[in-house]
Amino acid sequence: MEQKKQKILLNWLNSYTKAEKKLLLLSTCLQLLATLALIMQISCIAKILNGLIILKQTKYDLLYPFGLLLLSVFFRALLVFFKNYINYSFGEKIKLIIRRKVIEKIEDVGPIYLKTKSTGIWSSILLEQIEELQDYYSKYLPQKYIMILIPILILVPVYYFNYIAGIILTIALPLLPLFMVLIGKTMAPISQKNFKALQRLSSIFFDRIKNLKTLRLFNQAEEQKNKIEIFANDWRKKTFQTLKIAFMQSSVLEFFTSFSIAILAIFIGFSFLGQFNFGPDVTLFTGLFILIIAPDFFLPIREFSSFYHAKSQALGASDSIYDFIKNNKAIKKSSKRSSIESGQPISISFKDVVILDDQGNNIIGPLTFEIKSSSSNAIIGKSGSGKTTIINTILGYYNYKGSIKVNNIELHSIDINSFYNLISWIPQNPELFQDSVSFNIDLQNQTTQELMNDLVKKTQLEKFIDTLPQKEKTILTEDSSNISVGQAQRIAIARAFNKNGSFWLLDEPTASLDIRTSNEIFYEIKKRALNGKHTALISTHDKSIYCNFDNIILIDKGVTKFCGPYSKFIEHQQLNIK
Repeated sequence: MEQKKQKILLNWLNSYTKAEKKLLLLSTCLQLLATLALIMQISCIAKILNGLIILKQTKYDLLYPFGLLLLSVFFRALLVFFKNYINYSFGEKIKLIIRRKVIEKIEDVGPIYLKTKSTGIWSSILLEQIEELQDYYSKYLPQKYIMILIPILILVPVYYFNYIAGIILTIALPLLPLFMVLIGKTMAPISQKNFKALQRLSSIFFDRIKNLKTLRLFNQAEEQKNKIEIFANDWRKKTFQTLKIAFMQSSVLEFFTSFSIAILAIFIGFSFLGQFNFGPDVTLFTGLFILIIAPDFFLPIREFSSFYHAKSQALGASDSIYDFIKNNKAIKKSSKRSSIESGQPISISFKDVVILDDQGNNIIGPLTFEIKSSSSNAIIGKSGSGKTTIINTILGYYNYKGSIKVNNIELHSIDINSFYNLISWIPQNPELFQDSVSFNIDLQNQTTQELMNDLVKKTQLEKFIDTLPQKEKTILTEDSSNISVGQAQRIAIARAFNKNGSFWLLDEPTASLDIRTSNEIFYEIKKRALNGKHTALISTHDKSIYCNFDNIILIDKGVTKFCGPYSKFIEHQQLNIK
């Protein structure tokens, strides 16, 4: 990863701390108070030992320092507990903010863009990669602020008792972060490669598990297992590379810490024995205090070193998150949005519309047609002509050039949720939730049992539900693999019937059904949607369905070829034949 990109990512990660900076400040204050309690604790220990060994004091003479020792131990433990709790809460809150940002961006880019990457990659971003930011916010950042403050606080009493010991500690201190940074710089690119390898493994594993039946039928299961093993081994090797550098960093810091304390111990020991005659006199009290507190002098930097890998992990994890949040693939929306009132008849007009993909390239167009309120409309055309793309654009999934107006309001300027509230939607390939059949029909859980039974009957689901072990309470498996495509489509139709919106949007609603079931269900659709009270737009190839519609929209190679009543459409077709 380039230094410039690392700097951008760090600035982006740190920008989220502003919302919770009070927690970070409180954590720093608690840690400083805990350090003061530590200084008190060590001074009490040194005083007790000096009193027993040198001054020959009785245990009754040492009750006061012993009481202070117990009190300082208790308060330090309490302060450290609250500091760790606040740090953890700080990390959790920042993760929640970032996860919300990702979810908001997912809503902005729409479902079409999401299909450009596998489900495994999106789950990796939303779960593993955001979770990897926890240590950066709860450990690395708080430690970064106290890494210098605590040693300075400890140096004050050390310099007071013996300035030579203070100088030794001051000289040794910069060596640790120097080697830490030199080793840590190699960690970020390795962590990034590690997360990329994890994304690839997640993607291919999820995809192959989902299509395991197909792989077995084509005798490819063993070959794909070997392929997954290659990706898994690649991720394992990159993980061990990361761990190797982390262990090496810890070993180097432990060596320099031990070396510095050893030099300090030699100076204290020889000074106490009278072998060194420079600097202040070293008593048992000052010698014990300095030697006992020396490891805690280096501890903040050693802990920072152990958390330094969290920064590298955060850089690797945030790369994909940052690129996604900052990309400009969002569906265009106006800052001022207008709502569509509930129950209002829907009219839609396309004028010179060109539909764009996420790269801004033309998909289909130009398109010009009108859908009048309370009318029945059919989009027809060959497969691949752009019928589903038009429907998805009405749903707000694509950007476009030109003008699309819903009730004379530009689609970009509409509060999309107010529009969705009016739509009864039957997709070509319905996506059902891994929940009960009844939940998939009634997402709001407000339908009475009587109405549910009627919906089941009208959509020919009775026989199917009777075969289920828990009837309509039976849980569907992931991707609805325990039911047929036709059954899934009938559940989606029942869901649309239950909503009964003022705008019916149907994309090949009976394509996966047999002729008899299709005719019976379409009869129910006509009663609900094609009754002159609602606006309906249906994509279909079936002439028997659209022959009685108010308006026919013919799409050929992504361009509007005809828009008008069925009688005029017949004339148009005859002219083309001639």
